[in-house]
Amino acid sequence: MTTGKLIGASRHLQGHTPIMKLVRQLIFGLVFWGACSAQAASSSQPELELIAESRVPVDSSGDSYQFVPAEKLVQGQEIFYTLRIHNPTDQPLSEVRVVQALPVNTHYVAGSASGAGALISLSYDGGQTFFSASGRNAAQDKTCTHIRWELPYALAPKVVVLARFRVVFQ
Repeated sequence: MTTGKLIGASRHLQGHTPIMKLVRQLIFGLVFWGACSAQAASSSQPELELIAESRVPVDSSGDSYQFVPAEKLVQGQEIFYTLRIHNPTDQPLSEVRVVQALPVNTHYVAGSASGAGALISLSYDGGQTFFSASGRNAAQDKTCTHIRWELPYALAPKVVVLARFRVVFQ
């Protein structure tokens, strides 16, 4: 099992205010405490890279948005995560399974997990058991603790696939 690294917000969180310290703890905890992990049937493991972003309006009309590193979080803000799953080897990786813990003080946005034809399942008990993401309701998703993506195909050499999900900061 391998762990990934976080980019985007990590290089921008330089503030020392209490909220910035909390944001750093939330985001860095995803990676450094092993919350992001991958398994593959072969001896090699995919490399993981987690990107945290927020959506901000480009102009006053509110019709156009851009994504920027999630630097400052406010209660109720939606955070967009992209998990890059990379096969750095010269061999295909089969049975790739990636598990991502949700950050503390957030709740999963119902139906937001997606990714490259992956079978997506959710856990409500700290990652012990997983259930198919389809057919769940929004109330159940607010208690989600982990998301799992299982690739139903071998991950080709040197290829990157993306898995995505959203959370709301509480």
